[in-house]
Amino acid sequence: MVIIKRVVAFLMLALSSSVMAQSVAINPDHPDRYTVIKGDTLWDISGKFLRDPWRWPQVWKNNPEIENPHLIYPGDTIYLTYRDGQPVFNIDRSADRESGVVRLSPQIHAEPMASVPVPTIPMELIRPFLSDSRVVSERELSYAGYILANQGGNLISGVDDIIYARELTYADTKEYMILRPGKAYFHPDDPEREIGYQAIYVGKAQLLDADDPSTLRVMESDREILSGDRLLPTLPEAALGEIMPRAPDELLEGYILGLLDGVAKIGQYQVVILSLGENDGAQVGHILNVWQTGRMVVDRYGEKKAEKVMLPESVAGNAMIFQVFESASYALIMDAYREMSVHDKVKTP
Repeated sequence: MVIIKRVVAFLMLALSSSVMAQSVAINPDHPDRYTVIKGDTLWDISGKFLRDPWRWPQVWKNNPEIENPHLIYPGDTIYLTYRDGQPVFNIDRSADRESGVVRLSPQIHAEPMASVPVPTIPMELIRPFLSDSRVVSERELSYAGYILANQGGNLISGVDDIIYARELTYADTKEYMILRPGKAYFHPDDPEREIGYQAIYVGKAQLLDADDPSTLRVMESDREILSGDRLLPTLPEAALGEIMPRAPDELLEGYILGLLDGVAKIGQYQVVILSLGENDGAQVGHILNVWQTGRMVVDRYGEKKAEKVMLPESVAGNAMIFQVFESASYALIMDAYREMSVHDKVKTP
């Protein structure tokens, strides 16, 4: 019986791998060859050849001659072939680049220092949200320290001021983000279920003496620092140079909770807040389909005239998670087939 179960498990694994391999759909209008230019991203390039650009790691992987698909440079020429029935990306580096240097693979070649690989996504769009912006859960706030007073007895603190804080429970933390809880986010299916708060960034402080109260020096200030403001460890520097877009291994379902730029409608390259965080299994690089909620219409033509009918949901775009918190995450809308809205659903593709 154990042997039979193992055989069945192996066959299911093989079948799922086969289905995954077959699921890479080619863009019927793809070019024969494409030469990378400055300003391109791996997502842009893959979208010229694939229907789903986020599947590019799978197609690059089919070519063992490409050691690191992230190291694609302006001047490289990309083209598509097939190997064992599967699509394969290839790189032609025999053409001159802007520098005039000819690269002949697989020989050792010189690379000009100024040449920078193309990024996975437009990095400039998400950098502002990587260190000074976060969503904090109620649990995180319960562990956050708070500013008790400042050295001069003033109402407001600023850069280089000495402040005193209590309840800094994070061991070995030397740098803290000063924040103020802002807008609260609630789960669309349960208005009583609080997901977290948008942290209003106030500044940063360096720990000088871990005592009770602890002594800190204000390093940076975006706005007036007040007694009662909260303190949490600064976020680690995100390694974004090699984000690997991929579908989650399990079914994830959540919602768009809000936008960070405050507009009403959501389109390509806007940053959204999702109701999926570390607690849900969300990870940096996860790709999710955005499903637009169906409209309510009135049937004016059939036997049930005046009946209200909800139209089906439809895929409106793709989002890629680039920053994950405990109970929420930030994602960049990579593709937008139509306008999206807050409370639209997101799901594993």
